[in-house]
Amino acid sequence: MTFQELIAELVNRHGQGTLADMIGVDGSTMSRFRSGQGTINIASLEKLFEIARMEILGQSVTNAANKATFNVTDTKSFFGAALVGGGLSPAVKGDTEGGGILLCAAKFASLKPCENGDTFKITATVSAQNVT
Repeated sequence: MTFQELIAELVNRHGQGTLADMIGVDGSTMSRFRSGQGTINIASLEKLFEIARMEILGQSVTNAANKATFNVTDTKSFFGAALVGGGLSPAVKGDTEGGGILLCAAKFASLKPCENGDTFKITATVSAQNVT
């Protein structure tokens, strides 16, 4: 798939105006960029590739680099874990303003008991690939 074909596919899915909004440019900038008569900034280009990765090329989302860490202050039991994205600043840990999107959840095969002073670290991964 060429770069032009990639952009055309995203425009077909969202419409040119919506795609422009999604990557943070106005419609005329997007039109000039698609025709080869203009440019977009690096941040917008990164957003364009992020959308393509999620929707067309497939991708995994994980918290492996920043594991969910729970410092246990009492005797507790963990039954499962979930990976949630969203909020107004999805890259900011703990940002729940604006809601969130449940990406994956799993029940543990067995109860995970913890005691005061234990640290419980959870890694969750969800993988997706476009199927046409």
